[in-house]
This record gives sequence, C-alpha cells and structure tokens, in this order.
Amino acid sequence: MTCVRNSIFVLALCLLGGNTQASVVNGDFSTGDLSGWTLYTTFDGQLVPTGRPAPTAVMFDTDGDGVASFAAQFRVGQQTPYNAGQWGGGGILQSFSSAAGAMSISVDVAAYQQPESTNSSTGGLFYILVDGQIVSSWEAPSITAGVTVRNQLTYTGSISDGVHELRILAQRPYLTGYSTRATMTPFQYMDNVVLTTPVPEPTSLAMLLAGLGLIGTAAAKRRTA
Repeated sequence: MTCVRNSIFVLALCLLGGNTQASVVNGDFSTGDLSGWTLYTTFDGQLVPTGRPAPTAVMFDTDGDGVASFAAQFRVGQQTPYNAGQWGGGGILQSFSSAAGAMSISVDVAAYQQPESTNSSTGGLFYILVDGQIVSSWEAPSITAGVTVRNQLTYTGSISDGVHELRILAQRPYLTGYSTRATMTPFQYMDNVVLTTPVPEPTSLAMLLAGLGLIGTAAAKRRTA
C-alpha cells in the first residue's frame, strides 16, 4: 500500500511540476514583426522620432549571446522638450488568461547608441507592468557612441484567475530627435518575452488528485484482499 501511495505522490508532483504554460503570442518576435502585440505610448511619448517608420522587429543581439535574432525596436522619447522630470515613450502590450497561482515573467532588453552619434546620458528606463502595476524595472546607464548595454527584466509573483494585461515599456526624458548628430537618440530593444502561468484551473487539479487517491486506495485493497 505504501508503494501505491508513493507512486501517486510522485505522479502528483509531476503534474504539479508541469502545471505551467507559455502565455504570450510571438514573445520572441520570430514572425519578423510585432504580430500578437499592441503598440502604445505614454503621455507626450513617442515610440520613434516624428516622420520615421513605425516600430517593428529587426535583427539584433539583445541578450548578448553573439547571435542576432528578431527583436522589437524603438527609439522612445518625448514629443515636447524636457519638462518637470517628465519621461515619455511607450512599448508593447498583450492580454493573457491565467488560473490563480504563481507566475513568472522575463524579457531581454537592450539600448544601443549609433557610432555616428554623441554619447547618451541614458539609454532608457525599461519596465514590466502587469495590470498597470510596475513589477520590474531597469534604467540603461549612459551609453558611449557605438556601445550596447543589456539586461534581463524578471518577475516572480502570484496571479489571480482571469484575463490580465502584460506591458513592456521604455521611456526617456528627452526628445526623439534624429536630424543632427547632437540629437540622435539611442535605440531600445525588447526580445524573448517569456510568461508562464498556472494551468489547469486549481479546482480541476484538485479533482484529479482526489481521483488518483481513490484509484490508489482501490488498488491497495485489491492487493490485500
């Protein structure tokens, strides 16, 4: 009977251990565009300088492994000059469904300053937001022309049952000008967005484990009969 119970316990652990799934669409931008994502801007923010093409996915080594892959590319900033500490920019968002339980999020981010530009005092401030709440952030430091700075934003926490919103945001406190050497702003990149959430519903899992328990009890009785 002990062997039967131990087998059921091991099976339950396997089920619990595999009780997660990736919950974002096109998190690695392998489609070569921003399919599955919605673009958005903050107050007085811009995703690219005025007159430039809309953001898309381009080849870039965001995580620093030496291999370029598709990543979302931006050049964020404000539409109007710096004012009272206001930062402007934007990013991408996507809705996802989840059961209640633990979740984890990670995203590779980078900022790059073009060689022909001047140095930049900040590459941008990156955030992960869940349902409008900041859960992780990192400010890219000052960047020398021709240099890339990188990081990975991560978050582990709990999530309630239902539909939620994930946002990846980048902001800077300056204009997104690009017409002269002195005003060329750095690029911001986002890639490898990974979100894992609970599945199946906790009630379904509880019923499954209860059923396994009954099966184990029945098997034990047959062995002792």
